[in-house]
Amino acid sequence: TKAAKNARRRAEVQVKGDRNIDFEKDAARQELLKLELHKKIKWSHGAKDRQRMVVTSIEGVSDQMNAITSQNLDHAPVRRRVRPTFTQVQEQLDHVLFKVHV
Repeated sequence: TKAAKNARRRAEVQVKGDRNIDFEKDAARQELLKLELHKKIKWSHGAKDRQRMVVTSIEGVSDQMNAITSQNLDHAPVRRRVRPTFTQVQEQLDHVLFKVHV
C-alpha cells in the first residue's frame, strides 16, 4: 500500500524534538490490524442485506411507535422528528439520574 511504501522510504523520522517514530513498524502493525478486522467482519452482499434491513413490527406497540422503529436515527433531523413521540414515556420515568434537585 501507499502507506507501507512511505514507511519504508523513511524508516525513522525526527518528530517533536527527541521523539522518534519507526514508521516501518507502525505500518506493519496497521496492516495486521486491518487483517484482523477483515477476518472478524462477515462480508455479505445482495438479498441477505435487504433481508437484514427489514424491520418487523413489535406486538403490543402502536403503529406510530412501529413506524418510528423503522427510522434510521443516525441523522439529527430524524431524531428531532422522533423525539416528541417519547416525551410522555420520558416524563413517566422515575430514576435517580432523571430527578432534578432544585
